[in-house]
Amino acid sequence: MVKEKLMTLHGVNIIIVVFLYIFNFIVNYNVIDTYFYGTWVALLFLILISVITLFGRVFHAIFSILILISASSALYFKFFYKIGLTEEIIFSGIVNDVMLTSELMSINLVAWVFCTAIIPIVILIRLKVEKTSIIHRVKTLIVTAIIAITWVAIIFSNQKFSFKDPGTIRDPKLTLSIHSFSPVDLIYFTKLAFTSYKKYTSSWSDVENILEKEQFSLAVDVEATTVVFILGETARADRWGINNYKLNTTPRLAETPNVFNFSNVKSCDTITVRSLACIFSRMTKKEHEVVPRETSFIEIFKSLGFSVKIFTLQNAQKLYHYFNYDQLVTLSSILKSSKNKEVFDKQLIPYLGEAVESVKENQIILLHTLGSHYAYHDRFAKEDAKFEPYCNSADLMNCTEKEISNAYDNTIYITDQFIAQVIEQLKGKKAVVFYTSDHGESLGENGHYFHGASPKTAPKEQFHVPMLAWLSPEFIATKTGNKVYKKLSMIGKDQEISHDNIFHTVLGCLGVSADKNGINEKLNLCAD
Repeated sequence: MVKEKLMTLHGVNIIIVVFLYIFNFIVNYNVIDTYFYGTWVALLFLILISVITLFGRVFHAIFSILILISASSALYFKFFYKIGLTEEIIFSGIVNDVMLTSELMSINLVAWVFCTAIIPIVILIRLKVEKTSIIHRVKTLIVTAIIAITWVAIIFSNQKFSFKDPGTIRDPKLTLSIHSFSPVDLIYFTKLAFTSYKKYTSSWSDVENILEKEQFSLAVDVEATTVVFILGETARADRWGINNYKLNTTPRLAETPNVFNFSNVKSCDTITVRSLACIFSRMTKKEHEVVPRETSFIEIFKSLGFSVKIFTLQNAQKLYHYFNYDQLVTLSSILKSSKNKEVFDKQLIPYLGEAVESVKENQIILLHTLGSHYAYHDRFAKEDAKFEPYCNSADLMNCTEKEISNAYDNTIYITDQFIAQVIEQLKGKKAVVFYTSDHGESLGENGHYFHGASPKTAPKEQFHVPMLAWLSPEFIATKTGNKVYKKLSMIGKDQEISHDNIFHTVLGCLGVSADKNGINEKLNLCAD
């Protein structure tokens, strides 16, 4: 009887790498990149998975299963939405609300993973693998490493990779190569993301107190005043009716007096966590990091006698503690008191109403909304939809371009209603409202979707955000308010503005002044 020939673990490794290489070759829009840049990454990955064989068949099997599922998931978003994994996207997924991240799950994604990962895994499991000694596996690893490294060296030489510093590749082709082969991109950028997250969690304790080096004072006529700062989510300025969009997505704001709208505003970044430092502190886009280096404008208001209240539909506890709040109402609290399992921005309105009902002191209120974050159809109730037909699927590939556009436009329409409701709550009060979004969104332009692209290469749609201010008649009647009203009236709607302006403008428009350099008058839109 002829003895059945068994496959070695090394043979399984080659099958996995070849499968992934072909998979990446098919999915990548630029197959030339996979051939020229992805080849050497695949060879190094072969060395890695060969090292894994030294830890035994069980560990090797677990590693292979995780790798195939991860690669399949990453390539799904690359194939259908042109979203390549980056440190920023993975970091955002770690920090962000799990609820928002989980909304990316869909039947199509599950079906894709089943066909491109689970079925191959089942086939691999059914292979009869020969048991080999550790010595044999070490010898195989050495031979594999020598051949692979030699091949990589030849590729580096032919492609003229630049080694400017000893042991360090300083060449953009490195990142391009990593992007060309999943799951190496996932492994590499996950490592960078967790390094950033570690720094993110530890850096909050190192935030410098600006009040120790700057002296701030408040105009005497700013009393019993409510400041509401609405932090929007994923809103694009070019989809607002008041910014000349083809659809009337902002009917109520268009009819509201004393609204100052700025249509040419750029965000600091393309993901929330990286934009917040620019929005709330003096940190600018050129120097920005994940964690602010200094106190926020909210804590400056608190030092001037304002109470600080936060009503939020997101989970950003590090950020909220940074504000040194007096009252925090979280998503979980709102859900517990709500009969509706769905979550909409309008659920923040009752809390705002209570806060302003009988206020006799200065207060600043932060409303952290869900805005236009994907999944778009989850941001509004069916009966509130204005534009139809709209995409109501968790996967955009199930929808037409028009349906996707209508779903997103409905979120802007709901945001318009929400801001108008906020203003309604403040009628008869001395109040100021500010609104901006953390970043924009791609809606299929040139094949790009969502947000989170690297700031160096992100399309303009992910940076173009709305921004506005509203002054109540009671506030305008004060000396400070009248001066602010006149100043904002002089600013052109299309004047170029960015998140860099917000810290200085919010303080300046409320009559806050600084002895030294606490407020940059060049960035203060309310400066004399």
